[in-house]
This record gives sequence, C-alpha cells and structure tokens, in this order.
Amino acid sequence: MRILITTDSFYPLMSGVLNYVIVTANTLVARGHHIDILATRDTPKIPRGIINPQVKIHYVDGKGLFFYPEIKFTSIIGVKDVQRIKRIKPDIIYFQTPGTLGLKSIILARMFAIPLVGIFHTRIASKEYLSYLGNLGKTDTAQYIAWAYTRYCYNSADLVISPSIDIKKELQKHQITTPITVINNAIDHKKIKRKTSPHSIKKPAFVYVGRVSRDKNLSTLIAGFMLAHQKNASIKLYIIGEGHLRKKLEETVRKKHASEYIHILGPLENKILLETRFLEQFTAFVTMSNTEVQPISIIEALFRGLPIIGPDTAGIRELAEGNGILVKKNSPTALARAVLDITRNPKLREKLSQSSLTRAKKHTAEAATTILEDALAQCITHARSKAR
Repeated sequence: MRILITTDSFYPLMSGVLNYVIVTANTLVARGHHIDILATRDTPKIPRGIINPQVKIHYVDGKGLFFYPEIKFTSIIGVKDVQRIKRIKPDIIYFQTPGTLGLKSIILARMFAIPLVGIFHTRIASKEYLSYLGNLGKTDTAQYIAWAYTRYCYNSADLVISPSIDIKKELQKHQITTPITVINNAIDHKKIKRKTSPHSIKKPAFVYVGRVSRDKNLSTLIAGFMLAHQKNASIKLYIIGEGHLRKKLEETVRKKHASEYIHILGPLENKILLETRFLEQFTAFVTMSNTEVQPISIIEALFRGLPIIGPDTAGIRELAEGNGILVKKNSPTALARAVLDITRNPKLREKLSQSSLTRAKKHTAEAATTILEDALAQCITHARSKAR
C-alpha cells in the first residue's frame, strides 16, 4: 500500500501524536509499504535515526496559532498540494489531526477519490482544550462548535480509528456516524532496553511524562503532591516534558517553596525513556489530565512495570484498571491519598506493577499495526469496489 499520513503535530513538538506517527510509519515501512508523511514545517527537522529513511517526509509552511503556538496553521489547499498528490499517488490518506492538514486531507481525498481514514488522538472539544481561547472557550457555544467541527472532520472519513473503547463510545454519543475501529496505541517494544540510567532517582518518587501545557491539568497534579508531602516529606514528583506552560510552572513551584521535592526536568530524549532503566526507578506514573485519549507516555510506563495513578476518565480508565489507582478528577486530595497509599503499601505496589507488565502486552507495535494494516487494506478494497 502507498499510505499518506498527514499531521499538524510533528517534530520538534514532542507529543503522543508524534510518537504514534513514528512508530506506525516505521512498522508499516518494515512490512513493505510505501509511507509518505505530510507535516507542518518547523526547525529543527526531525533528526536522523528516529524515523526510517525510507519514509518520505514532505513539509508545508505554517504559522503558529496565537493561542497554541506549537500547532501550525497552514493553507487549506493549493496548487502544490495537487501536484504533490499526483506525485505520491497514495492508495489511502490517513490523517492524525483535525487541524488544517486534516482539512487538506479531506479535500484532496474528495478531489482524487482516495479513501480517507482518520484517527481520534485529541479531545479538542473538551473544556481544557477550549480554555486556550480564554473566556470564549468557557461558553457552551464554543463546545458546540468544537463538536460540530469534529463531526465534520471524522464523518468525512471512510473509517475512524479510536485507540480505546471508551473513546469510541464518546464519539458515537456525539453523532460520529462513520464506522469506528478500536486499535490500541502502541510502542515499539523491541527498542526497550535496560541500560544504566544517566539519572539516579531515589524512591518514593513519582513521574509525569507529557506536554507541559494547560490542558494537562498540572496545577492539580502539583497541588496534590504538596498535600502528600505534608504527610510524607520524602515523597518527590518529577515532571518531564516541554510546552508553553513550563516557565510558569517552574515559577509556581519556586513561589510555593516546593522546588526540593517537585522537579521539572524539561524534555528527555525518548531514547532515555525506552533504552535505559530510568523509568523503572519510579514508584508510579501519575497524571491528572482529563483530556487524554490513550497516552503513549502511560504505555511506555506499563512496559516498565509502573503502577498508574490518574483520574477516572475515559482516556485513562482502560490503561489503569487493575494496575493502578483511579481517583476523582480535579481533586488534589484524592490524588494525595492515592500517592500516600501506594507509598505505604509495597505489596499493593508490587501487585499493580505486575499487572502493568501484563497489560503492556496488548500495546506492542506489531499487534496494533497488524490490525491497522488490515483496516486500511479493507478500506482501499471497499473504495475500489464502489468505483467499479
């Protein structure tokens, strides 16, 4: 198959979408498929060694959105887009994001009668994402428009991929009528090694890995750890990631005199997370984000045997049931209680750790790509039979 993957979220913005695109493209190329990626241009370009050189990356110029500069706004359609499609001749287009490149994918698929598949990575209609719009984002109208736009994008596709059953139900609840196939997010577990970590972590220590942005609800995470620290002064939190909120978060931690036990490390190479025993040193993975679909960072934590602590929401529930502690969302008190429980109870921690390793087996790149490969092939076959 000749597959064109389009994404508004790409390097150097480290995100679950980027990790998904890299793993999917590399695995599909290894299986003999031709993969092209259309992404927004930024600097620096993706370094060598991260993505298979057989994957062809095409860039389009874009400008950062005023309320979310990491995401680029591009032209919807142009002569170059038409010329590019004629050169690539994709059998199918697979869009990752419902931004301007998502719209470009829809238009090009219709112009050239190419089957179109979209994956639902981001809950853009959530209140947390809409908060980027300020007071406008707090209105019911904003949420209505966001869901209307989401419906347009995904109902324009021939097939929708949902990483979890809960998210599929949410999409159907909001009138996404396109057929939906559930395919778990995954990582290339063959890259997981157990080299010595360049960072030494002393337990009890908890880790968050992800974007440092408003939608991740990091203020609740920090508030919860401040409460836990009052009960157990040895507890530490490490926040790993980059984003527009990083400087503000660092300032908040300093002002609250929490720098000794809340450490904001910034971004770490994925190589460190996958190839060293860095993550294995932590007591558990923690998040209080309410906007997740199925975070790659949590899946990486599963492969390291980390228990998961997170809010009882659709995007977290399927990754933490039986191998973690689900807490009331937006509750620092509930988070603190879970952190203290898992710190005090080594038997519970070990039980949850083993359950995480078992759950991880469902999230290998081979398993996920086999299902995706079949879904894309069926989509192409169906489109061709309709055209006859």
